[in-house]
Amino acid sequence: MGKLAIDGGEPTVRLNNTKRWPFYSSNVEEPILSRIREGSLDAAAIDIAIQAFENDFSNTYCQGLYSIFHCSGTAALLTAYFALGLPRGAEVLVPTNTFRATVTPLLTLNLFPVFCDSDPITRCIDLDDAESRITPNTKALVVTHIWGHPADMERAVAICKKNNLFLVEDCSHAHGATWNGKRVGTFGDIAVFSLGTKKMISGGKAGILVTKHRTFYDRALLFSQPKHRANSDMSSSYLKEYLGTGLGVNFRGSPISAILANEHLVRLPRTIESKNNNLTKLEKAIVSEFSELTPPIRDSRFNEGTWYMYYCTWDVEELSRDFLYKAMKAEGMAVIKPETFLHNQKVFKDPSIFTTLDFPSFSDRLGEYPVSDWLLKVLIGFETREMYDLSDEVIDMYAEALQKISKNYDRLVDLSRKVGEI
Repeated sequence: MGKLAIDGGEPTVRLNNTKRWPFYSSNVEEPILSRIREGSLDAAAIDIAIQAFENDFSNTYCQGLYSIFHCSGTAALLTAYFALGLPRGAEVLVPTNTFRATVTPLLTLNLFPVFCDSDPITRCIDLDDAESRITPNTKALVVTHIWGHPADMERAVAICKKNNLFLVEDCSHAHGATWNGKRVGTFGDIAVFSLGTKKMISGGKAGILVTKHRTFYDRALLFSQPKHRANSDMSSSYLKEYLGTGLGVNFRGSPISAILANEHLVRLPRTIESKNNNLTKLEKAIVSEFSELTPPIRDSRFNEGTWYMYYCTWDVEELSRDFLYKAMKAEGMAVIKPETFLHNQKVFKDPSIFTTLDFPSFSDRLGEYPVSDWLLKVLIGFETREMYDLSDEVIDMYAEALQKISKNYDRLVDLSRKVGEI
């Protein structure tokens, strides 16, 4: 096996020559080049690619819900919260384990995010904790299907019905996933999918909003889309009176992004299958070569879909997660660890820079998050960016690196003690 890379040895994993997501086939070259060659077109012509993606996405994965293409998932989330029409200062239950853009748009709209702890198995929002935080001012519940694993959606729906709350799904990690046979994004009142960077459907930078409610769709059009799009699709005669200006944000995505995203939409079943095959092999390698590292648990109700990121846990007293992370990274593995969760971020302890509401007791409302605080200490993940296609070579290198760390485990513990990182 040789010496550990962190101990002066050679790295085991070489990712320089692997295909890393996002990648596209030659099928998109001509449509994109044609779009560039045509130069300036009228708005209707530019919309063709966008409308095609919206229709295909909605009909394929969201049961024909209304859909609106955005320039980013963040823009789509802000639009979604505006579409709900919540009163100023309303409380919205949110997970602390989520991407910042799931929550920061609430401050822009002068809404009050109420953080909830994490479920120890799914790592999604702890719905028991969420229900305990409901007050008369609570108006919505937000779930993020974090790292690809859906939240318990029957429970989320039941809580919202019981307490008359809107349900928002952030599906940015969970394209194509189902919970008990039903697609994520179709449970709630409104849902958002990011289509940026290394998402399983990527337009480079884009997002899409879907909803079952015509009222929310109309409000979203007014808020985020150019005048001609809102005018052609809007049903509300009252809102049409505002189309002379809309709200001026123009969050529509690029037609080039729509072309790129549509190719990933077509190949999504293959992407999911490839990632699941790769991650099954990775799990076998972890169990056989380095069993102290615990793979994530997949609930049996998580029927279809795959992990966006593959977060394992390391909870071993004699060796810290952080030092193991350094050792794995030194071996060349594309590993990650969460730096913090949102309840620890300054903007939520003192949001006055973003909101005009007076929240003097905001930091006092943060409460306790024991599971989230534990997860911050033990999570260590595989980025999976090199696993969107069949990657036997990569998995074999990972297995070899894990075996190398296992064979040199005592030496790794000694090294950690020398630098004081037990």
